[in-house]
Amino acid sequence: MTLIQYPTRFRSSLLPLFNQMINEFWNAEDLSENRGVIPAANIKETNDAFLIDLAVPGLKKEDFNIQVENNMLRISANKQTETQSEDSNIKIHRYEFSFHTFERSFRLPKSADGDKISASYTDGVLQLNIPKREEAKPKAPKIIQIE
Repeated sequence: MTLIQYPTRFRSSLLPLFNQMINEFWNAEDLSENRGVIPAANIKETNDAFLIDLAVPGLKKEDFNIQVENNMLRISANKQTETQSEDSNIKIHRYEFSFHTFERSFRLPKSADGDKISASYTDGVLQLNIPKREEAKPKAPKIIQIE
């Protein structure tokens, strides 16, 4: 058997990257385990409010925790996966349904009124309505009469 010796430059630049890839592969979690997932968000603005929609199917209203502190809006949910069957005659061979834990944070603009935020959850979409402060809403042009 012939031992091949690679140049030092090749070894020093590629081996750490190769080792990192191998370590990540072998230390990867099973795909069926619960992992934190960041839900997709749509953020819209009207003249009166900011609207945030989060795609979070499979949860209930009770699973969410929504807080505002220091002009930071934090939305989180935590739902545990039930892996035990209530029926003793059922043996689970593979359980791929899972519910993810997540937390999203949004810094509110100064024009947002954090005290009047409302939320609703319909068809897997969490909808937040963040009204604007009165002084931030656009006002109709004022007509000035010439005397």
